[in-house]
Formats: sequence, structure tokens, C-alpha cells
Amino acid sequence: MTDFDVSDKLIKLIPVLEAHIIPLVITAAGIIMVVLVLRELRQIWLKGKVRKTCDVEVPKGVRISHSRDDDGIGSFVLNYPYWQFSKKDGTADRRHSNNKICKPKSTLEVAGFSFKSKNPLTLYGLVLDMRHHGNSISYSREESFKRQRAVQRVKVRQRATSVQAIVDSFSSQPADFEPFCADLYRNFGYQVAVTQSNNDGGFDLKMIKDGRTYIAECKCFEPYRHVGLPFLRKLAGANEIQHAQGLIFITTSTYTAQAVKYANEADIQLIDGSTLVQMCQQAWGKSSSQGFVNSAIFELAESDLLSQIPVDMRYRFE
Repeated sequence: MTDFDVSDKLIKLIPVLEAHIIPLVITAAGIIMVVLVLRELRQIWLKGKVRKTCDVEVPKGVRISHSRDDDGIGSFVLNYPYWQFSKKDGTADRRHSNNKICKPKSTLEVAGFSFKSKNPLTLYGLVLDMRHHGNSISYSREESFKRQRAVQRVKVRQRATSVQAIVDSFSSQPADFEPFCADLYRNFGYQVAVTQSNNDGGFDLKMIKDGRTYIAECKCFEPYRHVGLPFLRKLAGANEIQHAQGLIFITTSTYTAQAVKYANEADIQLIDGSTLVQMCQQAWGKSSSQGFVNSAIFELAESDLLSQIPVDMRYRFE
């Protein structure tokens, strides 16, 4: 068959295409367009119903449908994006050229409606707005965990009446002593940030008060274990990079004579166990609300949500 014969057959097919195939394609495209328009109109209608029922505006990126689950208390589940192929730290495994971001949907069921979004920050913002306007929604797994931690911190404060009691509170989780010290100093008007435990740079807390900057190291030691000179030198060495205006060392123990002498020379403030107990009593001991946990404490901050997202894709959600 020659090229001329093939071309002649194609030319003869044109009327068939014009008569049958092209109209079908146009009709299918029209149907798809109508379906999409109807879907969007339905979303507009549902947003109006949500506005009247729940007194909130549904943000962009959230899809709505009716829900049969309406027992009066809403519930939600947050899901976070992840790489199809990832390393141990959750970041993308670059050995896979076809790697992609997977975005499972976060869901909220409340007041007879179901809300879904691929952005957990957007959905959680809707949850907070719903609660603010009187809609009852139970705590998520993340909020329950944060609440449990907050309750534990309150209990530790209540027990902080002796050095040994403080040591015993952190015997199973020594790393929690640093946030405990951070909470303590916040009560004295400091702005405090806790460094990452795997990369603390030689200090645990970075603090600001009255325009002055401080770095602090926290060690929860048994009372018989004294803090020696090397620990203080390490803190002073860290400040060669940080250039803080004040250095503080906090421990549940005591200091060796050499350490005390060095601290006086290097202008390091030393907090020993007995001083720490006095500070705890001053900050929390006389508070009538010592056992009260404000619900706002365990609301998830943006940093809580971003911490669940791999570092190399967080910029997409900030």
C-alpha cells in the first residue's frame, strides 16, 4: 500500500469523524463541564448551609459533604503529607527520580457535615473556628497527647517541693527537665526557647529578658553527683558562638569548689538544687490555680503541625 492510498483512506474517514466521533467528544466534554459546574454549585450551597448551621466560613481547599454521623459531638483526624519514597528522617529519598508527595486528606465530622482537606493546617484552623463558635468537637490524638503532657507538667510542679522529688519526676524521661526549667523561667518573665536535644550546641535554653540575652544549661543529677568544671567550661565555650550577655547553669545537684571558682571568674550564674526548689515554690507553690490546666495550652500551634511534616516540604504549608 502506497502513501497515497493511506492518505486517501484518511481523507475518506474525515466525514465519518465529523458525523459521529467529534459530536461524541463535544458531548462528553459538555457533560464533564456541567458535572464540574454542578459540583462547585453544590459546594457553594453547602458552604451556605454550614454558615447558617455552624456560624463559620469554610476556607478554600476544604470540600464539604453531608455526614450521617451526627451524635452532637464532632471529631476529626489530621493526616500529614509524606514522600512516596523517604529517608529515615521523612525527607525525600533522592535516589528515586519519580518521587512524589502523597497528600492524605484530613477529615472533620461535625453538625451533620463532613469536611476534607489535603492541608492539615487549613482543616485544623476550621476546627478551632468551629469550637470558637460553640460547636462541640472532641480532641484529636495530637491534642490528647499535648493535654497529657500539660497535665504531667502540672503534676511535676505540684511535687517540686524537694530536690529528690524533682529528680524522681524526671528519672524516666531526663530530657523533660529542660522544658520544666523553661516553664519555670517563663514565670519569671523570660522569653524561652528550648534547643533541640540532638543538636543543642552546648546549651539547652536560649532566653531573653529586659533586652538581655541568656543561654542556660540544665542538668538533672542526683543530689550526690556534683557538677564539675568541665560542664561550665562547655557552657562558656558555647557562648563564644552565641555571644549571650548572661550565662546560667541549672542543676538539681551542687557544684564542686573548682566549678564555683570558675563560675565567679567567668560570670556564670549557678542555680543548685536548693535554689531551684525555692524558685519553684516562688513561681508555683502559692498559686491557687496550680492544678488547673487551661484548654488553650493543648491547642495545637502551627509549629506542632509543621513538626509532623517533612522538613523539605514544610515551606509549602508555612
